[in-house]
Amino acid sequence: MTNIPLIAACVNLMRRFMDSLRWVDTTYAIKHKTDDPHNLRAMYYPNLQMYSSHQSKDDKKTPLKQALTIYIIKYGRKGAISLAVVGLSYLPYVGRFVLPAASFYTFSGSVGHQPALAIFGASLLLPRRYLVTFLQTYFSSRTLMRELVGHPCLNR
Repeated sequence: MTNIPLIAACVNLMRRFMDSLRWVDTTYAIKHKTDDPHNLRAMYYPNLQMYSSHQSKDDKKTPLKQALTIYIIKYGRKGAISLAVVGLSYLPYVGRFVLPAASFYTFSGSVGHQPALAIFGASLLLPRRYLVTFLQTYFSSRTLMRELVGHPCLNR
């Protein structure tokens, strides 16, 4: 069963987005009409207009069994890592450093070493529940963003 209102909303959203890009290009061209055209940036609207606005009919859906397997492996791995970190955090002596070290490892790749070090230092001083809440919020927002970007309404 197709969701016609959702599809119509996606089409309308994409049309508005492309109209806004056309307006940006027009405004840019007007503001820079005295500049050398070779030094100006490429226009957004004509370049994006070249792409198809719908998926190719050659794309086939992933079989249910394969999709479920991929889903279980993906989220099973995340769950196993989370359980291992929580389990290791209850070890004597080194347990209090496991969660801060895991947060440092995770954040250093995405935000850089200095902010990750600040989070690591703060997590040593604050109770564990604050760090857990912060990490859950961070990972949930990343997952939500990834899912939204993967949504057909936001794909181009």
